[in-house]
Amino acid sequence: MPTTTIYWQPMGVGPIQTIEVDFLTALDPQMEAESATTVTLGGAVQRTISGQRWTVRAERSSISELDTGSATMLRKLRALEAHLQAGYSIALAHDGAPAALHFASNPGRQGATSIARGGNAAAFLGGSAGLAIGSAVIVESLALPRTWERGTLSAASPAFVVTDALLYAHALPVVVRSPDFWPALKLREAAPILVPSGPNVLDLELELVEDLPEVLALQGGGIQLGTQTAGGASLGARAHLASVAAITAPDWRP
Repeated sequence: MPTTTIYWQPMGVGPIQTIEVDFLTALDPQMEAESATTVTLGGAVQRTISGQRWTVRAERSSISELDTGSATMLRKLRALEAHLQAGYSIALAHDGAPAALHFASNPGRQGATSIARGGNAAAFLGGSAGLAIGSAVIVESLALPRTWERGTLSAASPAFVVTDALLYAHALPVVVRSPDFWPALKLREAAPILVPSGPNVLDLELELVEDLPEVLALQGGGIQLGTQTAGGASLGARAHLASVAAITAPDWRP
């Protein structure tokens, strides 16, 4: 049965926690864009993109409050609700996807198959698995206009090599990750995540959007370096973004 792992650091303090949620009844990731189409005085049609971000909808139906096997998961989910409603982020990995996020130092030109890789910027989450030969990956640019494409690794070290040539000339910063791993997501709205659906029955409803500043901070180790002396990395600690002020990219907030 596929399991989804949620990584979080309660209110940015203490060690990373995990929650295992089995049998998701819905998982729907997609890229969302904010754009406008205008017509110039000369009659030309222009399309302007002001923001793009991943959205993830995850649902788990019919969690019984009387099921002792669900007690630990429910206790953590109730605590997670406060964390998310306060504006903090989580990382999410589905169906055994490795908690691995690699920034490319040079993604290669359009038509290339090799991507110069950096270290795993999400290693602080504690996952031991990494992207391996045969892994499905997403190669994506975090700069506007964002480009992304799926591929399969034929080599994972010292550089990533994909079986099919890149379709885009991706602009830096570029990341490589599993299609089922998202390093920083936050609630779209501060709504409850556990909703009663019957007597002693709850549904988990997560409407999540990408927290792009958090993802970018990982490139310079901003989140990790800012808190490692205190014993962990912080998902959602925006104060640490100042240490990576040199990293610039559009920040699109709802």
